[in-house]
Amino acid sequence: MTSTVHRVFTVLTILSSIAVRISPLPDFYRVHKRRATGDVRVLPVVLLFVLCYTLVAYAYLVDNIFPLFAVAIFGLFTCSGFIVVFYKWSNDRTYLHKLFAASAVVLALFTVYVVLAMTYVTHESDHEIENIVGIVTIVCGIAMFASPLAAIKNVLRTKSAASLPTTMCIVNLVNCCLWIGYTMVAYDFFVFLPNCLGALLSGVQVALCVIYRPSRAKHALPVVMTATGEEVYAASGDARDRQLSVSLVRIQPLQQHSQHYDLQDEDSSHFVALTSPSPAKVA
Repeated sequence: MTSTVHRVFTVLTILSSIAVRISPLPDFYRVHKRRATGDVRVLPVVLLFVLCYTLVAYAYLVDNIFPLFAVAIFGLFTCSGFIVVFYKWSNDRTYLHKLFAASAVVLALFTVYVVLAMTYVTHESDHEIENIVGIVTIVCGIAMFASPLAAIKNVLRTKSAASLPTTMCIVNLVNCCLWIGYTMVAYDFFVFLPNCLGALLSGVQVALCVIYRPSRAKHALPVVMTATGEEVYAASGDARDRQLSVSLVRIQPLQQHSQHYDLQDEDSSHFVALTSPSPAKVA
């Protein structure tokens, strides 16, 4: 009976863990489609990448190749793709460079320790190494689950949960509950603790998403047609300060008293593009 329950939870945790790794897809597909980051935040995905990296080492040390090691490797690939998409369309490269640099330093220090420990340079037992790496995964896991809460001030101020990754929060909650069930059968404290805290934090985020569910119409961006026939968004919101920039176009008629307007002549001297000042400058 126990082995059957173990197999069931193994399959469920594999599926839910895969779902977590692809849960940012709707938000980042929207980023790619709009060619603007809007309200989407990249911090949860970067921290998910860091968590997957540490889980690869921990899963290898405790010989949990399937499911822990396998889904962690999968997460490294999916998170890398999401980060590339966000970087491509982000206007705040300075913030991203700082975030990537900080993450790289943490992962570099972690890698150095694991290599030295596994070659017994630190003179630690296997059990001690597993405990230290396990503690690191707990810290990274809690940071990842809590990262969407960085937007809580903005959510309460705007009364909108648009800046929260709703899909990711819901999938995280389900995933944490399944991993808690898994550890009841195959006990692992370093998997149990972060998922308990993760379930609590994800539950708070899901509650905020329900209470302050954003209106699709309210946050939709207008679409305009360019001279080349390409659809683009006329406005884009910055995820951090929520400032908007709007492009205004004035088109001269081709002939006097004509009601037809030239939308195709890109070289026309009568085409004037104006950009509205940011709210900060207006104030």
